[in-house]
Amino acid sequence: MDSDIQQQVISVVNKYNAPSLLKRGIDVTLNTEINKELNLSLPRSETLMCGYFDAFRIDSSNYNHELYFRQESRSASLFSPSSRRGDHWDLEMERIRPLYVYMLVRSARAKRWLYDIHFLIEQLK
Repeated sequence: MDSDIQQQVISVVNKYNAPSLLKRGIDVTLNTEINKELNLSLPRSETLMCGYFDAFRIDSSNYNHELYFRQESRSASLFSPSSRRGDHWDLEMERIRPLYVYMLVRSARAKRWLYDIHFLIEQLK
């Protein structure tokens, strides 16, 4: 059953991994960092996570989307090269917490989001 949940979670994530003109699909594994490797827009990341929580009936009350995904600044343009995003982009990416597929798998098994409460405890230390 554990491997079934793992494969089901990977399948949900893979729905947002489709290649397009501007990006290539990747091999999704337990160690895939969803918020960096899939290059999802904020609305698509919200759709992914809502679909994930619904599909596995997970209590998401401890989940804070802003810890894992940030909206790209309005100054960044679709036509500007990624190298011109500069320091602001790098700082935004450093502030977000990694969101790995294994986190989704473990939370699916527990039927509740496991990770944000640990972040809050770390902040209190």
